[in-house]
Amino acid sequence: MPHDRPFAPQDLRPKPTRSRPLRIATAAGALWLGLILGWSGFLTAHQFRPGNASTLQHAWPPGSRLHPRPDALTAVLFAHPECPCFSATLTETERLQTLLREPLQLFVVFETDPAFDLFASRHFRRVSAWKNATIVHEADNREVALFGAQTSGQVLIFDKDRRLLFSGGITGSRAHEGDNPNLERAVAAARSRAPKVVLTPVYGCSLR
Repeated sequence: MPHDRPFAPQDLRPKPTRSRPLRIATAAGALWLGLILGWSGFLTAHQFRPGNASTLQHAWPPGSRLHPRPDALTAVLFAHPECPCFSATLTETERLQTLLREPLQLFVVFETDPAFDLFASRHFRRVSAWKNATIVHEADNREVALFGAQTSGQVLIFDKDRRLLFSGGITGSRAHEGDNPNLERAVAAARSRAPKVVLTPVYGCSLR
């Protein structure tokens, strides 16, 4: 018949547990990881959150002081002078001109914001070097209102008859440079001259 194990005083000792410093370190690590994942998710959501699109629907707005050439397509870009996303739009505009392989007149309309010096803007300096671009900046932001632009990075493409072909952004997300479906749709719209306006999301800072 088996004998019971003799009772030993050490049986009353508490079972080993994690030390307090280790538990605190583990909790802190979990909190830090959660913050990193949360912030990463926020940045991703922000990067792919479009701004408000232009309200222009069909044709060149009456009353505009801009005068497009009758022998070329016309693209009108809208920008805030300090929008960090607009650099990507300028890069994609350069690619747009290369892909179209036909005359394209450019108007780049900068929103006037008293808080910023337009002439110190890196975007202004970059566009100033483009030979086929006309820079527009008015104290009352009249052209911004006439074309219904609401987001920096808005691009409008018109045919030779001033009919709207494309309205939207030409980047894949905020500050994204490189191949993307929005640029491809802009090129296709300019080439096809289809009667229906092609629309894409606009990624950039808010105007007005």
